[in-house]
Amino acid sequence: MPRFEEALNGTLDVLKSRGRVSYAAITRQYGLTPEDLEALKDELIDILGAARDEAGKMLVAVEAPAPVPEPEPSPERRLVSVIACDLVASTPLSQRLDPEQLREVIRAYQESVEAAIERHGGHAARWQGDGVMVYFGYPRAEEDDAVRAVRCGWEILRDLVDVRERVVTRYGVTLEARVGAHSGTVVVGDDGVTGWQAFGDTPNVAARVEGVSAPNEVTVTEAIRQFVAGHFELEPLGPHELRGVEVPLELFRVIAPRRNVARFEAERAAHLVPLVDRDNERSVLGAAAARARAGQRAAVLLSGEPGIGKSRLIHHLVHRFAADLEPLHLQCRQYGGATPLHPLVDALRERWRLAGDDAARRGAVEEALAGHAALGPLRTELFAALLDIPTPGGEAEALSPQRRRAMTLEALTAWVYAEARNTPLLLVVEDLHWADPSTRELIGQLLDAPDDAPLLFVATSRSREPELTARLELLALDRLGPGDARELIHSATDHALDPALVDQIAAQADGVPLFVEEMTRTLVETGEETSGGLEGVVPATLYGCLMARLDRDPPSRAVAQAAAAIGRRFDTELLAPLCGLSEEELRDRLATLVAGDLLVEQRDDTGATAYIFRHALIREAARNSLLRSRHQELHGQIADLLVQRPRVADEQPEVLAGHLEAAERFGEAVGFRLAAALRSLQGSSYPEAELHLGRAISLAERMPEGPERDGLELSARVLTGVTLTATRGWTDPEVETHFQRAREIGARVGDVPQLFPALSGLLSYLIVSGQFAAAEEMGRANLELAASTGDPGLELEAEVELGNILMYVGRLEESLEHLDRVAALYDPARHRHHAFVFGKDPFAITRVQAALALFALGRADTAMAYIGDGIEHLERYPHPFSEGWVRLGAAIVYGLRGEIAASREAAEAGLAQATIEGFPQWVAQGRVYAGWARVVQGAHDEGLEEIRAGLEIWRMGGAQLLLPWLLLQFGDGCLRADRPDEAIEALNEGRRLADANGDGWCEPELLRVLGLAELAAGGVREASVERIRAAADLAAARRHPGLELRAAVTLAELGEDDGRLALLLATLDEGSGTADVVAAQALLHARTSH
Repeated sequence: MPRFEEALNGTLDVLKSRGRVSYAAITRQYGLTPEDLEALKDELIDILGAARDEAGKMLVAVEAPAPVPEPEPSPERRLVSVIACDLVASTPLSQRLDPEQLREVIRAYQESVEAAIERHGGHAARWQGDGVMVYFGYPRAEEDDAVRAVRCGWEILRDLVDVRERVVTRYGVTLEARVGAHSGTVVVGDDGVTGWQAFGDTPNVAARVEGVSAPNEVTVTEAIRQFVAGHFELEPLGPHELRGVEVPLELFRVIAPRRNVARFEAERAAHLVPLVDRDNERSVLGAAAARARAGQRAAVLLSGEPGIGKSRLIHHLVHRFAADLEPLHLQCRQYGGATPLHPLVDALRERWRLAGDDAARRGAVEEALAGHAALGPLRTELFAALLDIPTPGGEAEALSPQRRRAMTLEALTAWVYAEARNTPLLLVVEDLHWADPSTRELIGQLLDAPDDAPLLFVATSRSREPELTARLELLALDRLGPGDARELIHSATDHALDPALVDQIAAQADGVPLFVEEMTRTLVETGEETSGGLEGVVPATLYGCLMARLDRDPPSRAVAQAAAAIGRRFDTELLAPLCGLSEEELRDRLATLVAGDLLVEQRDDTGATAYIFRHALIREAARNSLLRSRHQELHGQIADLLVQRPRVADEQPEVLAGHLEAAERFGEAVGFRLAAALRSLQGSSYPEAELHLGRAISLAERMPEGPERDGLELSARVLTGVTLTATRGWTDPEVETHFQRAREIGARVGDVPQLFPALSGLLSYLIVSGQFAAAEEMGRANLELAASTGDPGLELEAEVELGNILMYVGRLEESLEHLDRVAALYDPARHRHHAFVFGKDPFAITRVQAALALFALGRADTAMAYIGDGIEHLERYPHPFSEGWVRLGAAIVYGLRGEIAASREAAEAGLAQATIEGFPQWVAQGRVYAGWARVVQGAHDEGLEEIRAGLEIWRMGGAQLLLPWLLLQFGDGCLRADRPDEAIEALNEGRRLADANGDGWCEPELLRVLGLAELAAGGVREASVERIRAAADLAAARRHPGLELRAAVTLAELGEDDGRLALLLATLDEGSGTADVVAAQALLHARTSH
């Protein structure tokens, strides 16, 4: 075989240089037999098409058709692995040798290096003297770029040994070289001046690493070690400071390649996670293993896309049956296709531990084959030739190449079955799609052999290998479902991941187990699991695999990159203008991407065609390879095209915002983010609105200072304050921060309508934090400002806040004037959108606030009518936050009226909605009011626990508003549950807060219930009665007959009525069905009946 290959390569060289060569010259030069010459002619004429026969006397070179020139690839961002290789002490070499001799020595060195680069698919950017920089990952990426880079560096130094021996013999000088390797991101492509260039620090780091490497050694960085650790034995060298590199780098010396290591074992075994959703496959493989152990040959092919879990199943199979089946692992290599039988050669070298000189290795082969006489007398020579071990003068050398090859395959087939008969054998062929033709032929012979033996043959392939399907059992692996993907995510890390992030990973990984594991591991190792969002995340360990698929066809890759900028799903109408291709060219390139399993073609009900990236990560890899300038340009074009589609702008403003942001057109992007936020608020999607608004503020801050930025940021700050008020409460520190910032901007802008929501928000903050004096002052200033604009919409919003303030401080009649004015000013056609701008529906919430005032003013029936107005209004114009406000206000009014079942129903409805929507203030109040109603209905313990929980939530929010009222509910509940001491404590706290803040609307009730609690606790009766009478007097002084009646009823029940009860009943025109009026009438009737 070596002689034939020498003749083939030599003849090709002659044909290239001279164009023709005679058969006689070839025979004399290489000592070929007639059979060898015929084989050579077949190879050159029929197989390679490199020559034609002329008159039976000579070969004439045939020019290959010139390839169709492809446009130079545009510059791209790429993750590459780079090796820097240089001669050691080349200057002294030039001083010792004649220039012509030096040229020959350097050329021999360069040819040896270039051969290794070509073998491993590297790209030598350019030679600089005796140094070269070699790139792996561009212009074509492969999934094992880093491994091939380091292996190339190793073989450069290995091959240099032969060059060194020749140079020493001829010139008396020694050649030594060293290699450094590093991985990182570069911008790479034709710079238009000097040709192919790579920009970034990766090449520089590789060169610096080479500079500190020892002679005849390969040194690598940690960045490349993570990709190659399982393929090579490495020795840590510790951190090194390198010139021009800011931080010390961990370096490693490559000791040697690990021999015949399966790709999975090298790359994945260290991070093994349990198998998920492969029960059927394990069952089939287990049955096949059982047949093999019983003495029958079994054969299975595992097929599926990269990362689907084929090798993981092999690992499971090998370890499960380790005691019953001896494994023989054949690993096909992507760049081994030109080396016949390379998987078996690697396996035999490892199995027979071939080492030492030729004689030692030949002896090891003879020993391994000593018990295999049935393989024939030439077995040692055939196997030795296969393993590149010289056997001078052997009989096999006399055979023709074809005959020698056929006998080698027959011997290998016989050897496999002989080994299986000695010990049941598990023969694994990994990555069959990369197998060389001779290996494929050997597999065919193994499967066709009539010999039966305890042999289990299992192969993995990315295709279904149709030529083998009839001879083995096919197992096609599918992707994981969402549930299984989530299970795998939790198995891949000990970290507790947020469920939303788990769902994002599962969606992004598309059910491919390798993608699931690597996405999870990358997020955890980089600390990104707490930052949320997977935008642009492509694990470095998957980058080569993904880009390799895109690089199969560079023109189609450019289409994929443009499509990736659009989104995972896209249509040709949007894509075509971005690519500058004819309709036919675009269709052909999309078809190429579909055929390459990069895209999936889809049709909707109308027959329109759209495309979707088969994997979300393929789209991310394509997008990440774009230069930022091209990325920006594409997104700008997409945005301009989408603006012409009004439906997108109206229904998906966030899509337009995303493209405008990527195009760095920030002002337009903020506008569409605000539109998206408003759309989310209108759909009650508060978390989404918060995300849009956060992005809007961030983008506004990247704009140059000026009126445009101020106007956009002001709108974003106001809407953010409104949104956070609903989801976190009025007193959340961020609420105040956003409204204060909006107020500062508004002072510069001078736009009162735009500023007013911020003023309203700040006023709400003052009210809820219990600063009533400051709130009233600001409320009146706001009303004056609103009136000066002549805008009824602003005026009604100012009336809302001022009316609320006055209600809480107990000036109910004055409050009612302002609250009723809101209803007079409100026009649904003009003002319904205020609910989303100011955070609450002004008509609905003022109806319920007015209802609270009306009850205290003795107008209990009108209060219910107002509640009904608010409910009816929100049925027509839904707004969840306002609905919670009205429901809980209704619960209070129902409770005051003594309609306990209705109060509980309203409170629980409000609580359920608030829980779903995420409104903490309504959750707190809902639990208090529902708990109070349960206590009144007799569920004392459960009700009080509910009230406590609601109070705790309210306190956590920092609100002072309503706290006296909520403590009153707890105190009343404790009193009803016969816990007067707890009641007194809560009620006294409520009184202190009411006195401190001026929150006085419920003071009469606090005094009344406190008097009853003190009496129940054994206090002095006279003191308790006086406290209750003080409650009645306070209500009377404030002209709140509804609350005065409650105190009067209590006094009458204690036998202390001073005539007040009859006078009150005589003056009240409403509330005949309320509990207070019914009790008062009963007390008066009982008195007169006696």
